[in-house]
Amino acid sequence: MEKCEYNHRLSQKGYVRLKDELEETMPGEEIDRSLLWKKAREDKQGNIPDPKVAEKAKLIREMKRQLDSVYVEMEGSDLGWTGNARAGLEMPGLDWTVDNFDR
Repeated sequence: MEKCEYNHRLSQKGYVRLKDELEETMPGEEIDRSLLWKKAREDKQGNIPDPKVAEKAKLIREMKRQLDSVYVEMEGSDLGWTGNARAGLEMPGLDWTVDNFDR
């Protein structure tokens, strides 16, 4: 059996309850998978104690920042942000296929 590399700290709460909790505490904010992934691995003080997980969270935050900037720049384009991002954004290790974000 394969061991999980990036353990979450949700216990029995699960991602659905975490999302509900975040929607209550962060009204109007977009709750995406990257935010859920990061919050699931934080301790009660908001820190990520495992350095390996903290490094992955930093990488995800940087990639999201880059994608958000591409989306803003290309908002008026008829290709949409994914077509333009694929064509012009350099992000080594980014897999554009569906559901490979948290692997």
